[in-house]
Amino acid sequence: MKTKLLKVFTIIFLFAFFSNSLFAQEEENYSEKTLSITFSPFHLLNEKIKIFEAMIEKNINQDISVALIGGAGTAEIESDGDNYDATVYELGGQLKYYFKNNSKHKLNFGLELLWLDIDVSSKTTSETATGTGLSVGPFFGYKYVADGGFTFDFQLGYAKIVAHAESENDEESAETNAPILNLNFGWSF
Repeated sequence: MKTKLLKVFTIIFLFAFFSNSLFAQEEENYSEKTLSITFSPFHLLNEKIKIFEAMIEKNINQDISVALIGGAGTAEIESDGDNYDATVYELGGQLKYYFKNNSKHKLNFGLELLWLDIDVSSKTTSETATGTGLSVGPFFGYKYVADGGFTFDFQLGYAKIVAHAESENDEESAETNAPILNLNFGWSF
């Protein structure tokens, strides 16, 4: 499954990378659509983790945009033979620079910063825990905006994650690295 998913994302990445030259037209004007509202359907498809994540992106000028990311949902976690329910919240943002930008095909790179808060409770005991995390990292992206406004936004990058968790009996901090993988659909105005 992971190999198949990797192949699909590799094809999307290569298409995004070469699409500007493949579909380029002579001197297209900068898109009049400067506000995008998108969401990630894949965060809702996982059986154990269901998070609604949305992004609002506003162009500052032709080359730079800022985005606000927010999400909330639930997760089911199994650990040490016990089952837990979790409530998850995320809030963050992105800064993007569009280096290949025409009205439809937009190649960009940027920086993503996400804060995560999680509250966990055991299904079988009274044990509870809370945790927070911070993820920051660069990404490369491709954004397609159709004439009618339909928007597809793909990003692939690398993040450094720092997390801290506390329970009644324990406290732990950790650092790790993880991929940034965003595949959003929505509308631009």
